[in-house]
Amino acid sequence: MNVKKPFIQHKNKTILYILHDGGGGTVHTTNDLAAEVSAYYHCFILKFGLAHCNLFQVESQTSKLIGSYQFTSEWRVHHDLDHERTQFVSAIIKSIHPDIVHTRTFICSSTALLPIFKKNDICVINSFHDFHLICPNIQLVDYAGSFCGGDCNRNEAAGDPHQDCPVSKKWFKDMPPLRNQFQKIYAGRNQDHLRLSDAFIVTSLSTQAVIMANFPDLTNHAFHIIEHGRDFTTFNRHRRRSTPPSTNIVFFGALNKPKGLDLVDALLDADLDQHFTIHILGNPNTPYFDAMRAKGAVLHGSYTREKLPLLIDYINPFLALIPSIWPETFCHTLTESWALGIPVLGSDLGAVGERIRKHGGGWVLPPTDAYVWHEKILSILDGKADYQAQLEAISRMEFKTSAQMAQEYVHIYNTLLPCTDETATGAPSTITESPAVPSNINEPRNFFLEKAKYHINRKHWEIAEEILEKLFHETGHATPADAYWLLSIAYRRQNKIEKAVDIISKGMIEFPAHPSVIKEHKFLFDYLRNNACPARNVRSP
Repeated sequence: MNVKKPFIQHKNKTILYILHDGGGGTVHTTNDLAAEVSAYYHCFILKFGLAHCNLFQVESQTSKLIGSYQFTSEWRVHHDLDHERTQFVSAIIKSIHPDIVHTRTFICSSTALLPIFKKNDICVINSFHDFHLICPNIQLVDYAGSFCGGDCNRNEAAGDPHQDCPVSKKWFKDMPPLRNQFQKIYAGRNQDHLRLSDAFIVTSLSTQAVIMANFPDLTNHAFHIIEHGRDFTTFNRHRRRSTPPSTNIVFFGALNKPKGLDLVDALLDADLDQHFTIHILGNPNTPYFDAMRAKGAVLHGSYTREKLPLLIDYINPFLALIPSIWPETFCHTLTESWALGIPVLGSDLGAVGERIRKHGGGWVLPPTDAYVWHEKILSILDGKADYQAQLEAISRMEFKTSAQMAQEYVHIYNTLLPCTDETATGAPSTITESPAVPSNINEPRNFFLEKAKYHINRKHWEIAEEILEKLFHETGHATPADAYWLLSIAYRRQNKIEKAVDIISKGMIEFPAHPSVIKEHKFLFDYLRNNACPARNVRSP
């Protein structure tokens, strides 16, 4: 592997994230986390594919590929970690010298990496985003279509006892028999390796319960609960009316059987008089969807996180469905629904049930009887359910940002490593959803500046403005030079020319020789001259 030598300041520590080269919430959240943590630590992400691996360095909110390797054979979950992959990981360790390895998934790699990390005196943290370490089935939804909890015989009466459980054909190829055979070997092997970890992170209490039930040897290890953070810059949760605005329902996400496709299909059968229309946003290749279209569902196909608000505006749903038949570990779809101002009818299992019961914003039902779900939907439409109360609960919610999520992780990282003057203190992990803008101004000023640059690079002008104005308010004359020209850009791009003029003029007084202040001052001066703006003149550079 030809790895470009990364720039490392030895006064700081290095974190290596282990990930698979796939998609979905785990990948998005890991990328968000590394981008934020890079303000405190040197961050790298090692993404394993079936027959390749890519190493990324994350600096100043930007991820850059610095090395790649092609393996001579494809990964198989039932094979031992081969010599080639062992040597490859050892070479990575020698190249970047991680102080912490944070494993986010072991798909396409192996828990057999943990002894290698510990042999090199590296702290190891493991996150559980699903249950793939208990069984390659991942969601523990068995051959009978029911949640098994990791017990191969739990639902034996519900189906053919000789039928095996489904797995993702993309990741788990050439699988040996799973039920009561390889699953037990696999889970036992993973438990033995996981005992080497220094800490575990989950996103809900129900997730921890499932993990500890299957891995009892981890009972005395440290578990931390950190809910995911998201930056909702284009979402609007305050636009919904006090009564259902339409008869449209939205069902979206990475849709499959564990997400409740069977129940939604049965729900369409139950709604013979078509009291409502179900709009489906997700993988259009799912075999179910043609039949659902014939029953009246509207299919919108795949979508991106960025396009979701536009699609929701177009559909204008009064309700979102999350009928998962497995205990989801967090559920980004629930967060997105609330951030878009949509009450949710969700499964009472796992984090979906936990969060709705805790925060409101919807109703929970067992994901078993479509006719019960149908009756509940009709009661919401008829005004018999407390629809207004759920809207008000959503309006009171404060969503944890990516930066605040990172603070909780940094706190854990720092408890495992000696905290130096250059390393941020971080915030204790919590299950409470937090305000949208960092509230603790005692965090390093550089962190606020990096956060502002991140949002300016993504054209989130209002968020950058809010962060920088708070920094100015708290630091006064101690405000760094970068804050002046960054805030001027944020104002200018929102056409707040008077404010941009004021702040960059003050910047020229405080930092007359600073290159970026001079550059922004000249740009604004030229802009005013060329556009004949009525704002008062900037002092000529």
